[in-house]
Amino acid sequence: MKALTKQLADQGLAEPELNVTNSNGDINLELTQLKAQIAQGCDLIMSYPGSATGLCAGIKEAFDKGILFVTIDSTVTCPEALNVATNPYYRGQYEGEWIAKQLGGKGTALIMNGQPGTANTVAQETGFRKAVEAFPDIKVAGSLFGMWTGSVAKTEVLKFLATHPEPVHAVFSTGNMGVGVGQAFEQSGRALPIITEVTNLCSLLAYWKEKNLTANTFVQDGGPMAYSAFIPALHMMAGQKPKVNTIFMPLPSITAENFNDYYDASMTVQSTCFANGKDLHLVPDSYFEQFFTGGEPRAKVEIVSTNAQPQ
Repeated sequence: MKALTKQLADQGLAEPELNVTNSNGDINLELTQLKAQIAQGCDLIMSYPGSATGLCAGIKEAFDKGILFVTIDSTVTCPEALNVATNPYYRGQYEGEWIAKQLGGKGTALIMNGQPGTANTVAQETGFRKAVEAFPDIKVAGSLFGMWTGSVAKTEVLKFLATHPEPVHAVFSTGNMGVGVGQAFEQSGRALPIITEVTNLCSLLAYWKEKNLTANTFVQDGGPMAYSAFIPALHMMAGQKPKVNTIFMPLPSITAENFNDYYDASMTVQSTCFANGKDLHLVPDSYFEQFFTGGEPRAKVEIVSTNAQPQ
């Protein structure tokens, strides 16, 4: 976002400084921060909201003052917001079906969620459970919360495995936790399960390569996702009217078949980069044109890699 803001500033279209806040999952603090940004006179506020409803009062206040509020891949129900997101229900459904097929329709799966209560968390688990309902011999052994952090996920899986001696054949991890999940199984002396992810951390690909995992993941780095939400915001800032208030976009995925397009030998399980491949775009910029009408042409910006590690 800082790089995109600078590009607009260089064109004389924005102030060079980007106001950044972090609520660490505290929705009350997030609402306070939002109100402060409104008071500061921001023209555009972009957010990964921690609640589908908890910011609605602040979003309505922003709307009434002519401030555009855009969510990044975590939708809100507030009608004054523009949501730009991937479809979390589909991600859960896809991974549920994929796991069931890998298991031949029989086995035990575990869900490793991120933060409780977010729209993504609820939709992904709902999609996953709906998918495996079609396979009566697939059992969902539990649903854990790892806060999208590998170390937290590892601790939670270790506790779960200590009290559940039955085999777990697959884990649906919902972001940034796949390596921690696998390490917990190893530390517990368990066979590594099938692991599916929804984010493309370099550490996951390194672990996948090292352990020869049966795995897949979506390509969903925060940088390209924020860029993808920024493009619709630019359409609106140019006076274009959205046809809908929630724009869903598809995501590329990494599978055994295209693994080498994303993997680099420099990646390790300690890497903090994202494996985005050569094209950083999740969808072409032109994908968003179908959702707008009227106005002037939007400002032009270029996507910039935020990875320090080469791909």
